[in-house]
Order: sequence, then structure tokens, then C-alpha cells
Amino acid sequence: MHIPRRNVGTLGKGKQMKVVWKFLLDLKDYANPRFELTMPRDARILTVQMQAGIPCLWAEVYPDNPVEVRRFAIVSTGCPVPPGVSYIGTWQDGPFVWHLYEGPRG
Repeated sequence: MHIPRRNVGTLGKGKQMKVVWKFLLDLKDYANPRFELTMPRDARILTVQMQAGIPCLWAEVYPDNPVEVRRFAIVSTGCPVPPGVSYIGTWQDGPFVWHLYEGPRG
């Protein structure tokens, strides 16, 4: 889930303004650590952190780009990393440390 965008406008001559969106990683059960997010194409992930007890991902997006589904995996420290994924970031949740990976796309 992402936080709804505000009216962002354009930069003229058809160029879009880049904005930062927050995506809530509303994961009720870390026992199934794979999930998908729908994001505008070419979104660039900036960070993943806890905010108000919820893990969140922030990304630079062009809001008017077509959307795509991106796949993610959460791995706890000491657990195997799935093949074919790329590291995104790490966050702490009380005594737990989680690592976010993306991929593979497609």
C-alpha cells in the first residue's frame, strides 16, 4: 500500500515531476516473508525503515508512469537469502533485525 499522492504537477514540455512516495509494508506475519508492491515504473527505492511501529519503504517515483508489480523478500539475520535477489535495506524491530531484498523481476 502506498500513501496517496497529492497534486504534483509537471515541469513543462511533458516532463513529470519526481516525488517521494511511502509504501507501507503491512506484514502481519513474517512467517511468509515474500510479497509484492505495485509501483510506478522506474521507481527508485531510497530506504526501508520503521515508522510508528510499521516497516515502510520510501521511493522516488514519477506518479504518471505506468505501474508494475515488484517482488520482495524479507530475511531475518542468520537465515538464507533467496537466489536472484538484490539487497535493498535493513531495519530493526525491537530485538529483531530484518533485511529487505528485491527480485527477481518479471
